[in-house]
Amino acid sequence: MWVRLEDIAFVGTGSTPDRSNSGYYGGTIPWVNSSLTQNDFICETPECITEKAIEETSCRIYPIGTLIVAMYGQGKTRGQVSELKIVAATNQACAAINVYESNINSYVKLFFKYNYTAIRKEAAGGAQPNLNLIKIKKIPIPLPPLSEQQRIVAKIEELMPLVEEYDKAQTGLDALNAKLPEVLKKSILQEAIQGRLVAQDASDEPASALLQRIKEEKLRLVKEGKLKKKDVIDSTIFRGDDNKYFEKRGKAIASIDDEIPFEIPDSWEWVRFGSLINMRIGKTPPRGDVNFWSNGTTPWISISDMSDYGIIKNTKEQVSDFAIKTAFANSIVPAGTLIMSFKLTVGRTSILDIDAVHNEAIISIKPYVDSDDSLRDYLFYILPLISNFGDSKDAIKGKTLNSTSLFNLLIPLPPLAEQRRIVNAIIRLWQVL
Repeated sequence: MWVRLEDIAFVGTGSTPDRSNSGYYGGTIPWVNSSLTQNDFICETPECITEKAIEETSCRIYPIGTLIVAMYGQGKTRGQVSELKIVAATNQACAAINVYESNINSYVKLFFKYNYTAIRKEAAGGAQPNLNLIKIKKIPIPLPPLSEQQRIVAKIEELMPLVEEYDKAQTGLDALNAKLPEVLKKSILQEAIQGRLVAQDASDEPASALLQRIKEEKLRLVKEGKLKKKDVIDSTIFRGDDNKYFEKRGKAIASIDDEIPFEIPDSWEWVRFGSLINMRIGKTPPRGDVNFWSNGTTPWISISDMSDYGIIKNTKEQVSDFAIKTAFANSIVPAGTLIMSFKLTVGRTSILDIDAVHNEAIISIKPYVDSDDSLRDYLFYILPLISNFGDSKDAIKGKTLNSTSLFNLLIPLPPLAEQRRIVNAIIRLWQVL
């Protein structure tokens, strides 16, 4: 038969005696709060109240066997219900259920514990669905014959450990599945930077030829006064026998074994990030001066405007023409530029879809030689992984790189044609994740 809870049980609650009255606490009567209903049985309580509290407040003492149901936060995954193994009082967040026929106590307890769909239907609220005493009393319960109740209780007690074990395994699997796409993306990038994602082609122009063109381009910029001569540094790592691994940079000569993180194909080269690209650090105009921010028309990028491997189409803030002229010296970063964060959130990359400027936690990156954006796109994908190989130091809320460590990042550089094949393979594989 369908019955209401109030048809088969007395349903009451309790209260929280006035905390300012020292005569109400420190007694011998256990006092139950809703957090204790997470356990199957209540054998003790962290607080006890006095006989005076019972006499002068709406607290009521309940006998052993009383079912205690939490009225707040019910119905998420299972009902919070417990059974008193002691005589105790409750606070107002608990409903106390005394069934009129003690033989059905176990069945009613399991109903509240596992039939959380019905309980949620009666509960109100969003993240923390709540019940009140009236709603609890009116909850409909399907009541079987007593002997069938006993068989139901026995079967549930037999099966629930298996169900809970499965639930734990399923929860672990769900967590793994949620992380798997990111794990696989990182694995794909790891294969890419080690030359294992796509096949090498013997007809490809080697990366050393690209480095030579970059050097020639930098020499041209020096002649035009657009680059300082000291910036034309051959920072390629020469590869050969182990005892011939050396890096030449200025007067420094060091063994390479301590720096190379992994082997790369023969057609690739290890090279310093700073020798491949021209990078520019942004700035934040003074916040207290409205001239820099009022009537802003030029997008100003902060890390919060960036997303991992994202395209930036708009920004939360804009700076004024005055800011562009004075703070940024009329230098705007054009659409199509690769940018990367290097403070706190290290290695987040995005590509601009708009002309913009950015703050001092971001660098704009322009390869010296890159006619079809192959190097830009290659760096776009690998820098988040590579940047965490660089020297970093503790910052207030995370890690940060500085201009020196940015320059010194080791980049595994494939031939230009292979760079494009790698980028296309990453795009294709990521689309299915």
